[in-house]
Amino acid sequence: MTIQDDNEARKNVLAGAELIYNPVKTTLGPKGRNVLIKDKFGKFTVTHDGVTVARSINLKDDPKSIGVEIVKEASRKMDEVGDGTTSVTVLTYHLIKLANELVEKGESPMMIKRELENLLPGLLAKVDAQGIKIKANHEDVKNVATVSVGDEKLGTLVADLLSEIGFDGAIAVEVTKELETTSEVIKGYSFDRGYMNPYFAGDNREVSLKNPAIIVTSGVMTDLEEYKNVFDSLFENNIKNVLVIADNIEADALNTLILNKVKGALNVVAVKAPGHQEGKLDNLKDICTITGAELIDPTIGDWQEKLGFNTLGAAEKITIGYDETIIVNGMGDKEAIKTRVTDLNRRLKKAKVDTKDDILHRIAKLEGKVGFIRVGGATETAAEETKYRIDDAVYSVKAALKEGICAGGGVTLRDIGLTISTDKLVEEIVHEALCMPERVLLENSSIDPDERAMLKTGEGINVLTGDHIEMVKEGIVDPVKVTKEVVRNAFTQAMVAISVGGAIVDVQLSQEELTQLMGMGQ
Repeated sequence: MTIQDDNEARKNVLAGAELIYNPVKTTLGPKGRNVLIKDKFGKFTVTHDGVTVARSINLKDDPKSIGVEIVKEASRKMDEVGDGTTSVTVLTYHLIKLANELVEKGESPMMIKRELENLLPGLLAKVDAQGIKIKANHEDVKNVATVSVGDEKLGTLVADLLSEIGFDGAIAVEVTKELETTSEVIKGYSFDRGYMNPYFAGDNREVSLKNPAIIVTSGVMTDLEEYKNVFDSLFENNIKNVLVIADNIEADALNTLILNKVKGALNVVAVKAPGHQEGKLDNLKDICTITGAELIDPTIGDWQEKLGFNTLGAAEKITIGYDETIIVNGMGDKEAIKTRVTDLNRRLKKAKVDTKDDILHRIAKLEGKVGFIRVGGATETAAEETKYRIDDAVYSVKAALKEGICAGGGVTLRDIGLTISTDKLVEEIVHEALCMPERVLLENSSIDPDERAMLKTGEGINVLTGDHIEMVKEGIVDPVKVTKEVVRNAFTQAMVAISVGGAIVDVQLSQEELTQLMGMGQ
């Protein structure tokens, strides 16, 4: 364990932030370079994905690890919206660096923190003000996907697939051993809930279960012993891949599931039931129909005695991400699915106006299609890197359809930065930091950042051609949601960093020690 005083902790935070900033910034933009990563098992990865680079930097007990983890947290939060991980790293680092320079000059760290807090809401509102709603059409979606993935062919592939399945449809992305990247549409059902705890996905953005058993309950799981009969049937039939869908799972039960996953006893993932209030029960019944599961209802007398192998549902494959679950080829009875759709169509004719959209949405899901992109490459490393970029593109499209688009390439961040009065020192550093993502992008493309002086609001430089352009008009755009989250997460982590007045860094537990510790708590 190391204990650091105010000055030492601040220097280590900045040094750690710089350690993660330097390799991540090189990936920014279409002309950004790749980073070569060699893991502890000797496996090589070449990636252009900022969050992959960030995740690979682990200093364990080094005093600088506090700075690394502060910046990594900002990029992890961006990974939840699918893009902006490199931009947030650049902005977070420069906010920390410039704030530290003010502290060195005698400014109060807590005053700087309060000023950043005061500026944040206004900056987010300015991003909203620059937003433009996009239509759910091929051209707009292709522009967003292409900028995110950095490849027009792959951006078009994403747009083509969404045009076929519907722009609110689900897309699963997986690596294949083939050379080519292909897409197809298959029968599937998706809902907007993801894993309850990141432990279920490990270091990955998503987790896939092949031929899983599916447990669906309308109750709150408080004690797994109550579900002993159904879990015993899993072990008796040597089934390890399991999806648990529940109204909620309390901490002790959730930790037991995580422990079973860590120990390898069950490859389990827990997901919250989709929907709200009365609609939640309807959604669970739909899932049971799709998968052939029996809904477990703890409010019914003797419910535990009825649990067993027949309670379980099944599917060919299930992919679970941070905020979405995709069930592919559920094994529910086809006639039962048709009957449920027929019943819903009857209800639709009698439904009130405010409930019709929900019923139509459920019918579409029951009859649903899921897009699959199978990513090929000359090597597994190349395919994995492409998969991450396509994942980002899919997330970006969904975000853009929800909240609109704004000028990409760091231009929106620059523009809102230029609106800030620089009467105060904190305003001046925020102004400078918000201009840095665009500056790094241009430097990575061997373009003189001083050329920005000739640009108007919304204008930027096409780094592939060097031309001065209107970014939105030329299709170089970012989702408003992503841009806002870049600002929000960078400011949040910078405020954490600047308010540090000391640090205690304990020796990191090994995986074996962590597993033993979790086991002791059961």
